[in-house]
Amino acid sequence: MRACLLIVLFLGPAPPALAAKAKPKASRQEIKFVESFLRTPIAKLPTNRIDDFMSVDPQTLPARLRRPYAARRLELQTCKQLAEGKKKGPILMSSKDCAIPKEAKSDSARILKMAGFEEIQEDEEQYLIHRTSCSERDMMCDYSLQIIITRDKQGRPARRRYFLYPNDPLMALVAEYRSHGRVGGNTNFFGGKMGVLCTH
Repeated sequence: MRACLLIVLFLGPAPPALAAKAKPKASRQEIKFVESFLRTPIAKLPTNRIDDFMSVDPQTLPARLRRPYAARRLELQTCKQLAEGKKKGPILMSSKDCAIPKEAKSDSARILKMAGFEEIQEDEEQYLIHRTSCSERDMMCDYSLQIIITRDKQGRPARRRYFLYPNDPLMALVAEYRSHGRVGGNTNFFGGKMGVLCTH
């Protein structure tokens, strides 16, 4: 989480929409810059260049770099989301219309895994809801919960998959659930014994 907090200090608001005339191909210098950003651990990224990285049009990059770029961009936005959520304190006011940060979400399991997200099981996600009194939307607004709905051959919803970023405080509860043999217990979370993180 510390690396995320360091990064988010230099991660400004989402860049404005790209101009209509996007460059058809990134220059060699731009490609080297992106490759360097992708190789560097997130905690060691040059913070003064993050906005430059975020403003790259992925469509101008070689195909081999587009998914890795999307994954790193998602990781940076997730760090920003978690840092902003932390500022609100351990108890959140639940809202049915809270704003889900679209920049920190993805509908691709492959991109999520490349960005370091961990897949959790449905019973673990249900435990989070029970343990925190947070809705799925709450956890998508202020935490890193991602939900991907897979479809069958007829295009009908078939299965829901759940993902969390490793630095997300909710992962502590997932670990609690797993360590208690999927039974759970009253353990400390956010420094105190708390059964509710969201109020209604």
